Amino acid sequence: MINFGVVLVGQTVKRSVAIVNKTPASAEIFLTATSPNENKYVTIEPSVPKLIKPHGSVKFYFNFSPRTLIKTSFTIQVFLHCLNIVEPLCILKGYCIGPEFSLDRDYIPFGCVVLGCSSSVKFLLLNTGDIGSKFSWSCSKEEYTSWIVIEPSFGYISPGSEITLNVRFTPDSPISYFRTEVICNLESFKKLKLVITGSCVSVDPPSTPINFSCPVRKSDFQKVTLHNPNGDMWTVCPVFKGKEFKGSQTVIINALNDAQYEIEYSPLTMTSETEKHMGTVFFPFPDGSCKLFSLKGDALPPQVEDVVLWTIPAKVNVNKTLSLTNWLQIPQRFVMSSEVIEKGNPDPIFTLSGSKYIDVGASQNRIYNLSLHCYRESKVKLKIYFTNESLQQYMWFDIRVNVVPPLDLATYTLKTRVRLTTYQTIPLINPLSKPLKFHLSSSELSITAQESPVTIEGLQKGEIVILYTPLFPETGREILISVLSEALGPFPYKLLLNAGNPVPEDTIVISAEIGRNVTVPLDVINMSTVKTEFVCMPDHSDLSIASSVSADPGKHAILNIVYEPSSIGTITRLLTVNSTDAGAFYFPIVATGCLPKPSGPHILKPGETIEFKIKNVFNTQKQYSSLVDSPAFIVKNPTLEIQPKKEEKIRVQMLPKNELGNFTFPEFPITGKLSVVLLSESSTTSDSVDLLNNQISWPFYLKGIIN
Repeated sequence: MINFGVVLVGQTVKRSVAIVNKTPASAEIFLTATSPNENKYVTIEPSVPKLIKPHGSVKFYFNFSPRTLIKTSFTIQVFLHCLNIVEPLCILKGYCIGPEFSLDRDYIPFGCVVLGCSSSVKFLLLNTGDIGSKFSWSCSKEEYTSWIVIEPSFGYISPGSEITLNVRFTPDSPISYFRTEVICNLESFKKLKLVITGSCVSVDPPSTPINFSCPVRKSDFQKVTLHNPNGDMWTVCPVFKGKEFKGSQTVIINALNDAQYEIEYSPLTMTSETEKHMGTVFFPFPDGSCKLFSLKGDALPPQVEDVVLWTIPAKVNVNKTLSLTNWLQIPQRFVMSSEVIEKGNPDPIFTLSGSKYIDVGASQNRIYNLSLHCYRESKVKLKIYFTNESLQQYMWFDIRVNVVPPLDLATYTLKTRVRLTTYQTIPLINPLSKPLKFHLSSSELSITAQESPVTIEGLQKGEIVILYTPLFPETGREILISVLSEALGPFPYKLLLNAGNPVPEDTIVISAEIGRNVTVPLDVINMSTVKTEFVCMPDHSDLSIASSVSADPGKHAILNIVYEPSSIGTITRLLTVNSTDAGAFYFPIVATGCLPKPSGPHILKPGETIEFKIKNVFNTQKQYSSLVDSPAFIVKNPTLEIQPKKEEKIRVQMLPKNELGNFTFPEFPITGKLSVVLLSESSTTSDSVDLLNNQISWPFYLKGIIN
């Protein structure tokens, strides 16, 4: 095999082969090759028969000289001819690379173009070869260089690629027929030619333009009438000048008839008093006539993007969103601004906050987040603008805010016991530049403020301290309170009130003898706002109260509890003093009943009588017996039947002086002891008394004075 390798178009590569005659006879030989298509690039030298001597040799040469691109590698079979014998000799192999460029067309007709207008056509430059090349365009006639513009006018095209080019025909004078060639200059390749034809007519613009008017980014429509005086149907392609104006690409006008053509004005930028959007629409008719209309557009300020109604509570930040649309094919950056159109009375103190800038991609939508805060119930109307500062174009929203009474700003849980005060601190802020006063508003009597009103300086923070002093037990009761400001209105809060039973008062320890009583004062206070009555109902028969007492608001009252023991020993009780308005008070009492103590001496003179009171402190009738241990004294009523809780008198008399003769020493006092004893009862008695009580006696010492 003989390989030529990779050869560029236009190059020549030579290879050789020697044929040796090893016989003693001479012979005539020549070479032939297959693949006639490649034979025009491959030649064999010598091409005529050659005599080879005995034991001699002859050289043959193979030349590869490609003139055009060969798309694939090739192989050629070479045969040796000798004495009518044909034998294969070798195989030739090679590959050719090189540039190859072409246009997708070689002729572009532009037709008729109105003076001052232009027409554009796209075409392709293709590289089907293996080598890239720089390219550039030129016009064969220099006077038409400004008429024909090809973009891009120069560049580089890679192997196996294509480039889309745009040729624009812009004549600057009328011409009935125009023809020229534009040339594509390439490296190491022939020039490519493109023929361009066309014509140019001059049309006087109408004196009165067609006027359009609409808000920017909206559309306005006007119709023009086109007439076909010909007997054939016309298909007309209108040509617009002015990017704000457009219409259908074709209009069909029936023979000898009229057609209405609608022109749309869709401005993307606003106009001013002095600068309007100008344009034309040209109708070239098949009969060579034409019609030109002048167009004038007035783009007014934009209409509202949306009318938004928001209902928000006062006193809290509320997040809202607006949807922004970029109407251009390029990204835009907008600046947010706002304008309050109308607000209620009193001033709602309305704030609006959001990002100052927002970027929106080409023909994209994006959500804009903003935050609203209003301190008072009111109605607010405002406009929110989003402005492109570089283009001076904007869009806006009509916002209507209905501010309703606020929800509970916070919930606080207060826990204490009856008549013990707890507190809760509520933070406040003054958003204004002037000082404001805040005070508590509550119908709940147990809720007060430590200080009210509280003054907070402008743009400062502060607090108000809420005090909770319950008078009755409660669990989880909900109430609403408000912190009021004349400028900012009410700030509502929810309180969960929990109050346990009151703490018992100090323990009262008392004692009393059987048959006697002790009075104990109970001190209570009326912490309500009305005059109230305090009542105590003891749950033991030894304890009693004379009557209830009343107290004015904020005043103390004393209830006297009487302890009158009916047995020996100690009782423990929790006395409850109740009031319908001031609550309950608990008094622990430890009371002890004791044996009667001796009393006296009680002085008597001869013949005098003295009385002693004995009370039956029991719940049943009792019998009492009286005994004196001295004959100088006598008991008038030694036995008594006493009703329950009643008193009787025991009378004791000293003997007259004339009956005291038996006493040897009259100059000395006569003494004695009176014992009043509770007699024991039968076992059938209904009031069971313990044995200790059966031995109760009341001793009274007597002293008689004779002289």
